[in-house]
Amino acid sequence: MTELKKNICLVHGWGANAAKLIPLKEELGKLGWNVFLVLIPFFELKAPRKPWDLKDFADFIDKKSRSFFKKESYCLFGYSFGGRIGIKMASENFPKLNSLVLCSAAGISRINPIRRFFFKLLVTFFSPFKKPLESQLPYFKKIIYRLARAFDYEKIKSKIKKETFKRIIEESLRLQAEKAKIPTLIVWGGKDKTTPVKDAYFLKNKITNSTLEIFPKENHQLPYHKPKKIAKKIDLWFKKL
Repeated sequence: MTELKKNICLVHGWGANAAKLIPLKEELGKLGWNVFLVLIPFFELKAPRKPWDLKDFADFIDKKSRSFFKKESYCLFGYSFGGRIGIKMASENFPKLNSLVLCSAAGISRINPIRRFFFKLLVTFFSPFKKPLESQLPYFKKIIYRLARAFDYEKIKSKIKKETFKRIIEESLRLQAEKAKIPTLIVWGGKDKTTPVKDAYFLKNKITNSTLEIFPKENHQLPYHKPKKIAKKIDLWFKKL
C-alpha cells in the first residue's frame, strides 16, 4: 500500500457529543494528524425532517470528510455508535475511506430475547408516531423502560430521533463486518459491559486485515480515560500500513 496521509475523522457515541473526543483530537494532533471532529445531525446539528438509517449517517460523514480533507483519503475512528457507522462504511467500500479504528463499537451483540421482547413492546405501545399513552399509563411505561433497559431511548424527546434510534439498533452488523476489507484497528476495554469484549474478538475474527488491542482494566469509557494511549496506538498501527 502507498504511503497514506494522516487524515482521521472522529465519530462519537450515541449518548455523547463531539466535545467528548476533543482530548483524543488534541493527542492525535500532537502526533501530526489532521483531525476532523465531525458534528452530526440529531446531536450537534439540527435533526432532519425524517428518521435516518445507518446508511444516512454513513453518507453524511463521508461527504463531510471528503470536503474537510479536500478529497484526500482518510481514516475513520468510530466510538460505540460511531463504530456502527464505521463498520457500515467499511462494508460498503466508500472509496475515500482507507482505514478504520473501531473503539468499543456497537452493533455486534444483539440484546437478549427477553430485553428484545420488552423493547418491541415498548415501541409498539409508546411509538412517537402513535397517540401517546403517557397520561394513561405512566407507571407501566416506566416499568417497560426498565425491563427493556432502553435507557437511551427513554431519554430521547424528539419523535424523529426516537424512530432513528429504533432503526439503528435493529440493524445487526455481524454479517456486514465480514465485508470490511480495509485495514482495521480494534481497541476495546476489557471490562466493557456496554459493548462486551467478546464483540472485539468477533470483529478480529471476521475482519481479515485487522489488529486487536485490549485495555484490560478499562470499561466503555476507554476513549475518555486513555486518549493519549489510544492516539499512540493509532499512530504506531498506521505507520505500519
